[in-house]
Amino acid sequence: MKLFRKLAAAALAAALTLSCLTACAPGGGEDETTDDIIRQTAGIPADTVLFTLDGQEITAEEYLYWAAYSADYLVRYFFGSADALDWSDGTVDEFVRANALDAVSLYRQAQAYAGELGVALTDEERSAMDADIQETVDTLGSEEQYARRLQQSAISPEGFRAMLERFYLYSALLDRVYGPEGSQPVTEADLEDYIDENGIYRAKHILLLTVDQVTREPLDDETVAEKKALIDDLLSQLRASGEPLTLFDQLMNEYSEDTGLATNPDGYTTQRGEMVSAFEDTALALEPGEISDVVESEYGYHIILRLSVDPEDYRSAAASARLDDTLYQRMDAQTVEYADAYDSLDLEAFYTALTAFRESVSEE
Repeated sequence: MKLFRKLAAAALAAALTLSCLTACAPGGGEDETTDDIIRQTAGIPADTVLFTLDGQEITAEEYLYWAAYSADYLVRYFFGSADALDWSDGTVDEFVRANALDAVSLYRQAQAYAGELGVALTDEERSAMDADIQETVDTLGSEEQYARRLQQSAISPEGFRAMLERFYLYSALLDRVYGPEGSQPVTEADLEDYIDENGIYRAKHILLLTVDQVTREPLDDETVAEKKALIDDLLSQLRASGEPLTLFDQLMNEYSEDTGLATNPDGYTTQRGEMVSAFEDTALALEPGEISDVVESEYGYHIILRLSVDPEDYRSAAASARLDDTLYQRMDAQTVEYADAYDSLDLEAFYTALTAFRESVSEE
């Protein structure tokens, strides 16, 4: 379940951005309603109650939107095409069901939590939501085209607006509870804890490659020996310098063979587990402003400079983490009661039929 929740927290905001609609397949086709589409793809009316969350009825329209999104996620990042999506062993079905449930639950709990705290959307926030929707309608050309695009995600304009409102409430909670002027603002200690818990750090390095960048084959022994002599000389210069940090940048720009230097001239901001162990272990053992000895990794020889992290850069992320923790606790305690319609729901058949519908619209 942890995997599902990480995906929900990280990706749902992107799923709810209206810009994604303009990248869907072309509109057009017959004048079907969203209920027609859901009946055709899932075999049930859009308003069929699939389950309740703490007594709130969740309909097929709301749940199937997230089910389709979850399946689309798998197609986009793992399978490459809907036809390649392998439902045979139940793993895909489990993922789609669980991720869709978490998605529904996360924003339903945000809505409930906002109500308990007396947080409501302001007129300005509602106007911003209306403007976002209208901008997308204008881009697509008409209300009909907007509705048609939404149908390809198995949801109506009314259903999408309701979900968008819950997303705006989530943002309102971030601002009015955990924001700088909120009732429970993120503290400096919270920021330090967030950075430490997530293993976030910054570093830059001088890299001399000992492998071919294209073939990944080791360079010849003579070239490697020359690289080792050079990196040792660079370290000696740094140790002897009265301004080693300034000299580090000069030597890095002159000698480093890191292909990422052009796009990361100020170093890398990363977190534990993302870099090769030789680099990461050394960087994390340094204090900010400290320069390492020569370190060898599978890529070559490094000299690493640990950089300081600005906690303020993570205020928004720390606030989101606090809100998500609260919502996850509520999700763990929520009561879910499934209806017979949920138990008989065939998500493979639904997604296959929805994909066919999308293809037919694209052909039109």
